[in-house]
Amino acid sequence: MIVSEIRKACSNRLAEEIDAIKKHRASGLKVLGYTCHAFPAAVAAGLGLWPVRVLCGTSSDAESSGEKVVRPDVCPLVKSLLGNILEKRGLHAEVDIWIGLYTCDQMRRGMNCLSQDLGKEVHPVQLPSTRTVEAADYYASQIRRFVSDIEARYNFNFNSEAAIKWQRERM
Repeated sequence: MIVSEIRKACSNRLAEEIDAIKKHRASGLKVLGYTCHAFPAAVAAGLGLWPVRVLCGTSSDAESSGEKVVRPDVCPLVKSLLGNILEKRGLHAEVDIWIGLYTCDQMRRGMNCLSQDLGKEVHPVQLPSTRTVEAADYYASQIRRFVSDIEARYNFNFNSEAAIKWQRERM
């Protein structure tokens, strides 16, 4: 009984998220998709983007669809991501811009396929595997470059108050 209640709650939450995203897009704004919690989603919100972490939809159907773009031995998460985008399923269909957070080689290649083969806008960001001051500085420079790229491309201005508000609402 409790499992069905959890599934229903998750399904309802997903429907609410998709509805909110559609309203955001209808107002002329963009949705940014990302897969790794290391991306500071509040930065996207500060740019007026709707940040959405897209991990749902991992299924054998999505993986099979992803294999139309990549080899069968690619990571199931990457195949599901590509398959859901290819088939325009769920949250994946609502994303306008992708943050290509390169956390591993397969994700890097998957994001390249997303851009080159599926024609999606992807902004690559390298996440260093080491945890040093230099690595943190490099990652911060990657995020600053992302912000500059979005500001220039869409004539958006970063709003730190909107970023902080978004972060506080989700704490």
